[in-house]
Amino acid sequence: MILRRVDKKGLLLWVLVAGVLTLTAYNTMPLDLIESLFVAASMSAFIVMLIDKSQAIHGGRRLSERSLFLIALLGGSPGVVTGVYLLRHKSRKLSFKLILFSLVFLQVALIYLFYTDWAIVT
Repeated sequence: MILRRVDKKGLLLWVLVAGVLTLTAYNTMPLDLIESLFVAASMSAFIVMLIDKSQAIHGGRRLSERSLFLIALLGGSPGVVTGVYLLRHKSRKLSFKLILFSLVFLQVALIYLFYTDWAIVT
């Protein structure tokens, strides 16, 4: 997967903000590390969506949809979904929403399987 320079910067920003928010959440809230990471990834994904929306309004360099999908796949899907509906960013693109909600469905299914000890319902 070859990313443009702006995508690399956007992903680096997301990782850095998620790292700072993870440490903050872990040290200030009654959450374990995994929960803190999930909250931080979601919050930082929303921040990235906010920046990308601002860039769209002002005609600046924007992240590719591939980068936004990668952020969603790596745990930021609640933040990306919130950005779609609260910021109205990418809300008109049906293809974006279909892929995003497919990723969300995949994550929910994997979390369900993980927390049910990989039990298969018969």
